[in-house]
This record gives sequence, structure tokens and C-alpha cells, in this order.
Amino acid sequence: EACSAIGIPALLDLPGLLDTRECALVVAGLRLVADRHDSLAAAQLLHILGDPQEKTPKWLEQRLSALLGEEKKAPFAGEQSLGRLEQFSQNALSPSVIVQRVIDALEVGNHVRAWGEAARRLANLDSLVAVAQGYEEELRSRGGAATLSGMLSYLADLAEEGGDTARPPYGIDAVTILTYHRSKGLEWPVVILCDLQFERGPDMWSPVVEGEKIDADNPLSGRKLRYWPWPFDTNQMNGGLTQGTGLEDKALETPEGKRASKRQFAESLRLMYVGMTRARDKLVFAHQEGKTAWLSMLPQADVLASTEAGEGEHRIKGLETSYVLKRIKPPLVDQLDLEKAGKQRWQSLIERPQEAPEHPDRFASPSQAEKVPAAIVAKEPMPGGRFTVPKLDKEEDEPALLGDAVHMYLGSLPSHGGLPRSDLIAIAERCLIGFGAETFLSASDLVRMGERFSEWVKARHPKATWRTEVPLCGPRTDGGQWYGAADLLLFLSETEVVLVDHKSGGKQNALKYSGQVEAYRAALEGQGLKVKESWLHYPVVGEMVEVGGS
Repeated sequence: EACSAIGIPALLDLPGLLDTRECALVVAGLRLVADRHDSLAAAQLLHILGDPQEKTPKWLEQRLSALLGEEKKAPFAGEQSLGRLEQFSQNALSPSVIVQRVIDALEVGNHVRAWGEAARRLANLDSLVAVAQGYEEELRSRGGAATLSGMLSYLADLAEEGGDTARPPYGIDAVTILTYHRSKGLEWPVVILCDLQFERGPDMWSPVVEGEKIDADNPLSGRKLRYWPWPFDTNQMNGGLTQGTGLEDKALETPEGKRASKRQFAESLRLMYVGMTRARDKLVFAHQEGKTAWLSMLPQADVLASTEAGEGEHRIKGLETSYVLKRIKPPLVDQLDLEKAGKQRWQSLIERPQEAPEHPDRFASPSQAEKVPAAIVAKEPMPGGRFTVPKLDKEEDEPALLGDAVHMYLGSLPSHGGLPRSDLIAIAERCLIGFGAETFLSASDLVRMGERFSEWVKARHPKATWRTEVPLCGPRTDGGQWYGAADLLLFLSETEVVLVDHKSGGKQNALKYSGQVEAYRAALEGQGLKVKESWLHYPVVGEMVEVGGS
């Protein structure tokens, strides 16, 4: 607050990350990915992105009209910004990757430039990604599964407990304020050390492990747990022990107290060393005269840099450096001319809204890739011909529900070995009913689709290893990375694969998916794999189509 009062930006770790505009926007997007029918999240997202000058937001009128019309569609189904959130699945990506994908899908980077303080806002987004990664690491260490819904609950608890700390945007021209402990490993041109009057004795009233030298072969040998409970009340005003009992002084005179004092003294010196070695060019000791208990723990402090000398620069005996002594009086602050002291300069650093440059998304889905010149290398019909799927007879594109059900069943094929047909029928029924697609296709037909595809694979690549729903990530020629999942990879060796993509549509249209196939190929090659063949499998039509780039 003091820095802000004189126009100096300051960086400080503070809670409230999820209350920031940019993070609230991303969290609303995450909630929509978890549940596209979360109308509150959709409204919140559109409200943040809307024009603050509008008295009645357009999204509110749109939603009221939709409710009056008793529409059953997802809220704001026509909104382009929300539609981009439907292009990736929470089931195929880790929570931290979903956070990054939502940031890209909502073009948050462009918005923060228009909102101002872009560096700070981008640092907040980095903090949110770090929190998501921390959640994943915590679940991993506990042997649990990290999920998007679990992370949303984790974020809510974190905000309620005040643990949603925003990391400051290091690297911008501002004052960094932090503790001695948090400064470890960092460096600045100028460092000001405060709290040099700090003085604390050892804590004799908490559990502590004591013992002599540690034996690596028997680490508990000679170790013991000591706990002396404080028998009196504590001072609620400052959180300390009740004064005047004399017990604390007597405890320090014991052998245990002397050992604890020695450990505390060494730890205080180590922490002071951390603070002193953070400065590259200039180190400042800021303290009131005579209040240097912590600094005075160094026996030569008053000798090497005496405060008894007059103001100005003084050489330090035995060192190739000098120190400058200044005495600051309270009226100095009142005499500051804020304009000349740098307020204008600091304000000039604040980024003004400007039109954001065009840039590629960090992640791109192969399914959204544009068509590329390609050739149909081969077509192989499958026994049994076309299956009857009435609603697909006149449609080129597959209904999403049927496609999900067919992909789910085909993805389970590697685990079907030895199962009786009745079990396969039951699996197929669960897939169809689970996605509400039982009216499009019968379970027996879905089982037959899987059987004839398995027969095709065994006939063409009998020794291949099946891997279904394989996550793919690789460099993209136009910038960014491809990120998706391949329906099936047949590994012929450790480095050579056959790519198969299932298309459950009613009409065969191989060239339409040429861009997607090439994106998969690029991602696989980016992972060091060679794609020997690329096939499109049409289970309804009963045909395999090999596609290759021209």
C-alpha cells in the first residue's frame, strides 16, 4: 500500500488468485468443459467477456428468451466462444492441460492486453496453471486420479481457505516484496533487508527430535522425542507465552535449552546469509538506530560498517568495497514530489489497450485440421457389407451419440479375448445405452462390426500390438502443437506403427478427413514414430480406406 501511494508498482504473493477477472473467466470455462449445461458458468463467462457499459447485457436477454421458449439445448448454444470449449474432451486430457486449452479456446491472452496490466494478469494465468499442476502432483503422490471435477472442487476449497496465492510477475520493473525464506535462489540488482531488529529465542515448548550423530544403518539409534508442554496460558495479544513466570528463562539454562539456543543461533545466521547474498550490486540494511539485534549476531558488524560514522561513503577495512550511511528523517517522505519521484515514469510502463497480434493457438485438435492434398491408396471391403442404420441413410455426418458409442466399443476390443458372445452383447448394450444411441444400432450389429474389424487386423497385421485411445502431442507446422488422441495404433515394432481412425458415419468420405490423418501423422513423427500406413475404418459402411499424402 505504501508503494502504491507513491506510484511504485510492487510484487507480493497474496491470496485472491481466483477472484481476478482472468482466472474467474478460465474457471467458468473449466466448469463448462465439465458440464456444458452449467448455465451459471456460461452466463458468468459471457458477462466477463461482455461490454461493461451495457446496462442490460445481451446474454441476459438471450437466456431469458431461451427459457421462455423452453429450449432444451445447452445454454447459449450459438455462442462461438462457448463452442470452442466443446472441441476437446475432459476424459482425454489431464486437468492442467485442460486449463491451458481453455485459456487458448477463450483467447484470454488477447483479452488481458485490452484489460491492462497484461504482465500481472498473465502471471496470474501462470499461477493458475501451476495450481492445477500442484493438484495433479498431490493426487499422484496419494495414488489418486486427477480429474477436472476434482480440480474444480480443489480450487473452491483453496479459495475458501485463502490458499489461492498469486505469484507476482517476476521480470517486470517493480519492487519485489517477500520473506527471507522465499528469496532463496533469486537475485536482484538491489536488495533492502528489513526486520533487522528481529530477535527470537528457541522454541522449547514444541515437540522436537534430539540425539547424537545419525547412524545411516540404524537411523533411530540414540534418537528421542522431547516434548515439554507449556503449563501456563499464552498471550492472546501477540500469540506469545505469558510473561513473568520465569519458566522460559530456566528452560534455556538446561542442557536441552543450550542445545536449542545453539541450533536457533545457527539457523538465524543461515537465514541472514540468504538475505545478504541476494543482491548483485547493492545491499541496503534498513533499520532504526540501535535496533539491530539480528544483525548484531555477526560479531564484526558494528566494526566493519559502523553506524557511528558520519553520513556519506566509507571504506570497509579489509574488503574491496565501501558502505554509505544515510539517516532518513520522517519529513523526507512528505517532501517527495511524486511526479519527479517517478510516478509518471511508472505509469508510462502500464500497458495500454491495443489490438492483439494474430498468433496461433498453443494447442490445435487434429479433428479441426483443414483438408490437405491426399490420395486414396487402397480400399478394402469388409465381409457382411453395410449395416442398416436408418437415420444415417441420408446423412453424411454421424450423430455424435452414435459415434461416441461405436468408438467406445471399438476401443474395448483388445480386452475381448476369450469372452463369450453373450458378454460381448452386454458390453455393446452398455455402450449404446450409456450414450443414448440404442435407437440407431442394435447391440448384435455393433458386436459384428468389432468382430470383422478384428478379423481384418489379424489378417493384415497378425503380430501387431493394439493400443487404443492413445494421447498424441507433437509440433505443428503453422506453430503450436497438435494435441489429441488416436483411436488405434497398431505397433509393428517399437518405432513403426499403423494408424487407424474409426468413422461411424453413413457415407464414406476419405478426403474430408485427410487433414486429420496428416495431423496424426505429424504428431506421431514428432514423437519419433514412423507411420507405415494410415487407415480410415468405416464400420457402418463396411470398408477400410487407406489414405496417404500426395
